[in-house]
Parts: sequence; C-alpha cells; structure tokens
Amino acid sequence: MGWRVDQAYEDAQREDFRKWKAALTWSEYVAWQWARWRWFLAGVAVVAVPAILIMMP
Repeated sequence: MGWRVDQAYEDAQREDFRKWKAALTWSEYVAWQWARWRWFLAGVAVVAVPAILIMMP
C-alpha cells in the first residue's frame, strides 16, 4: 500500500475539511489560525521591530 490514493478519497478528505472549518466558531477559528501562523508572525516581529526602531529619528 502506497501513499497515493484515488481521487474520490482526496475529494472526500477535502470536503470533510471544508465542513470542519465551516463548523468552527469564531474563537475556534482564530485559535486554529494562531496555532498555524504564530511562528511565522513571531519571525516577522523579530525583523519588523528593529527595522521600525532604526527608522525612528
């Protein structure tokens, strides 16, 4: 058994994900997005804060 599956399975997985995401409350959605993007946002902050401080007179 390999990693590849048929298109029907992939479509079912995609549809289940859409239904799950649509069922989230606003706070659950924000928490999910935060969990996905927090390290990226932390990296942006590490770069942006010094850049802003350098530009200040």
